[in-house]
Amino acid sequence: MKVRELLKENENDGEKPLKPIPSLSDEMKKFYSVIENWERTGKIRKDDKTKIDTLKDFISNMVKTEEDRKL
Repeated sequence: MKVRELLKENENDGEKPLKPIPSLSDEMKKFYSVIENWERTGKIRKDDKTKIDTLKDFISNMVKTEEDRKL
């Protein structure tokens, strides 16, 4: 067996291909629509709760990273 064939065989190894990472601007647009809706109506839609949780995690990770840099 040639080395080239081994490389092709081991590239996937039965693993599923990774999902493409969504761009930061697309994620921020989702958050903006949630904030905009809340400012307009004062209500949070049911499907917005997961987006809000993601935003909370995103901000807390940013703060933690910044605090780690200061140490």
